[in-house]
Amino acid sequence: MEIDHFAIGVPDLDEAIEEYAPYFGNAIKRGGRHPDFGTHNALVGIGENIYLEFIAPDKDAPEPKQPRPVNLDNLISPGLATWIVRSDNLDAAVRKAIDAGYDPGIIVPASRTTPNGETLTWRLTVGAPLRDGGPIPFLIDWQDTPHPSTTAPSESRLHSFKILSPRHESLNEVFAALGIDQRAEPHEIEQMQLTLQTPKGLLNFESAKMKATQ
Repeated sequence: MEIDHFAIGVPDLDEAIEEYAPYFGNAIKRGGRHPDFGTHNALVGIGENIYLEFIAPDKDAPEPKQPRPVNLDNLISPGLATWIVRSDNLDAAVRKAIDAGYDPGIIVPASRTTPNGETLTWRLTVGAPLRDGGPIPFLIDWQDTPHPSTTAPSESRLHSFKILSPRHESLNEVFAALGIDQRAEPHEIEQMQLTLQTPKGLLNFESAKMKATQ
C-alpha cells in the first residue's frame, strides 16, 4: 500500500483556499460535498497518485447523523488531521492486517458530489482512524474512479512526512500489519509533520489542534 493523500482539517473551506492560494495558485480545485459525512473539500495534487485534501464542515449541509470524520467537530485550528493509504484490493488488505493483529475497521462505500454535479464513488475503512484522525491512517480504494491527483495537478511535491510519538513502537506494529513503510520516531509529544515543496518554497503542516474530549 502507498500513501494516497493527506487530510488537512480546516474550520472554513473558503478561508483555507484563500490562505493557501499563494502557495498553490489556481491548482487548488474544489472537490465537492460528502453527503454522508457533512463535509466538503478542496484538492491539490502533490505528485503522481498523491494529493493534499483540505476538508471542512459543510455549513450548508444537513447535520450528519454521526460525528464528522477525522474529529472535525472538535477542531480548534487548521492542521494535519490524518493521512490515508491506498489499496487496489481493499478486502485483501483488511484480511491481511487482521491476520497480522490489527483490524482497520469495516469497509463501506463513500461518495462525493463534484461542483459540476458528478458523483464520484470509492470504498474506505470505517474505524477509529476515520472517526478520530491522528497518526494511524485509514484505507481507501478508488476502484474505477480517476485518482483525484489527476484532476488537480500542480507543481508542488511531497518533501517529507514524519510521525513522532511516545507510542512509536505500537504505531510501528500497526504500520507493519498494514504493510506500509512509514515508521514513527520516538518523541515525548505525539505529532505529525508534513512538508511540501511548492513553487513559493517549503510549506509546513503540523498536527491539527483539537478540543479535549471525554
